[in-house]
Amino acid sequence: MDNFSFIKCPCCYGGEHFRDNLQICKQEDFFICLECGVMGDTNKLILLESKAPLQNFKANQAAQQVFLKQKSDKFYSYINHRGLNEERIKRFCLSYASNDKNLLSLAKENKMLFELFENNHLINARNPDNVYETFRGRLMFPIKNHIGLIAGFGGRTLNDEATPKYLNSQQSATFNKSEILYGLYENKPYIQEKDEAYVFEGYMDVVSCASKGVNNCVATMGIAISKKQLFNLSRVTNNATFIYDGDTAGRKAMRSALMSVIAHHPSPASTCYSFLPEGVDPDDLVKTSPGLFLHTVDKNKITFHEFLSIIFEENLASGISNEETNTLLEKELKKNQYIKAKANLISILCDREYKDRKHNITIENDDNNELIHRIGG
Repeated sequence: MDNFSFIKCPCCYGGEHFRDNLQICKQEDFFICLECGVMGDTNKLILLESKAPLQNFKANQAAQQVFLKQKSDKFYSYINHRGLNEERIKRFCLSYASNDKNLLSLAKENKMLFELFENNHLINARNPDNVYETFRGRLMFPIKNHIGLIAGFGGRTLNDEATPKYLNSQQSATFNKSEILYGLYENKPYIQEKDEAYVFEGYMDVVSCASKGVNNCVATMGIAISKKQLFNLSRVTNNATFIYDGDTAGRKAMRSALMSVIAHHPSPASTCYSFLPEGVDPDDLVKTSPGLFLHTVDKNKITFHEFLSIIFEENLASGISNEETNTLLEKELKKNQYIKAKANLISILCDREYKDRKHNITIENDDNNELIHRIGG
């Protein structure tokens, strides 16, 4: 069943009482809803899922063109310092936001563009007497969604003493960082080739690893991985290795990742977990040696079941209830039983339709729907 996954149908989903009734066959690039019957390929599903008007994405692309033209000596000096070559710069579309107000100059020539920039939080115009660009003097990381549209931006200061070091786009019609994995679009071919993804917290880790030839990486941008992120990743591979720092914050983040995997991943047992030495992040380690990075990840890697047992033991030792974990595991078991029942139903219906067609008999849709509802659709 690794080639199949289920989500709530964007067409007939009207509340939590609906099950995950839209089945996706990744191998055949096909989906069908067992409730309302909508079907098609991945591109059609993307259109059904999209909530943001295309013009918002076009505004981000227009901003990116401005940032690309602003690459300066400061930009190239920093890029060279980080060891990034031209191929990686192009793959991740790295650019630069200067202090020259070029974005504002472009927006003032077009009222609609100005409003779109404001809606996407590229321009702050709350005070008419002090209108300014959100990103200034920063290395720019366009954050693309899983189909390659620029949903938002991340900006890193070139001066380590400046704060905040990293600045992300605010929530907007196009940008919800709990739905996007940084690097998933850019690194998709490499993830498919390896059939495994390394999952980090920061997008600089993804770019740094790519600069050293470790290309099958994505990042959650500092948040616990969500259902939507896991689903988008599962479209490429079910094999994910979560890599976090071994300090208290890293262990807490890894626990959150495990709980999300139990609740939402189509194949939890396909995931692994690896703690790096305390105070060492992937960026530091891969710059020292890509081989050392890969060796450290593999040496410290534990399976889903091993990590789960560690969590249970730690909870028992600390007097913490395992109720939440048990509830999620029970939910996962029920979900898998439901998916197996649906798969059996599809097989039965397809087999029956084939036999009836062979004998020139037509099955009424109502009979199929009745059978689906009896199974629990």
